[in-house]
Amino acid sequence: MSENPATEPFAEAGVATVEEGIVFLDGPDGIAVSFTPQAAVETGRSLVEAGEAALRGDHVKKHR
Repeated sequence: MSENPATEPFAEAGVATVEEGIVFLDGPDGIAVSFTPQAAVETGRSLVEAGEAALRGDHVKKHR
């Protein structure tokens, strides 16, 4: 991909948790994102769809 490690994709999965109705995604290198429940569900579905497409070898991402 790139020679710049900051732009390389992460090979480690993030971990999602819920606290007081907010969904937190803790990723590699200290990356953390919080979502509303609905945004978390939509993001999760989008990630699964994109990950499966990448595994199939699809090279073009369809934007909404």
